[in-house]
Amino acid sequence: MRKMAEEMGAEQIIALDSKATLMAAEEYALSADHPQIYGVGSSGEITSYLEKGVLTAVAAWSKYAAGYLAVEYAAAAIQGRGDPSDSALKISIIKGDEIYEPENQKLLFPVIS
Repeated sequence: MRKMAEEMGAEQIIALDSKATLMAAEEYALSADHPQIYGVGSSGEITSYLEKGVLTAVAAWSKYAAGYLAVEYAAAAIQGRGDPSDSALKISIIKGDEIYEPENQKLLFPVIS
């Protein structure tokens, strides 16, 4: 990944799932000069990389809300109600300097919030 980014002169890297986000962060963790990395997820590892400035921003969501919606969708399917389309999972874009805002703390540090 690093070789490809260097060959292309990439200024930004966008990772579209949590595994790719972690791979990019791990690749550049020890590098002071790296592209801006935008990722997805809210695991402890991803939050740590965001806090350290390795990641520029992440798209995060509440795992509790995701689980609740999954159960709601399953119940609707079992009952033949179809897709409960009025329910949508809220996704927040969190930049490194915003991780300690109260709403973002709930997403990134759910155990202590």
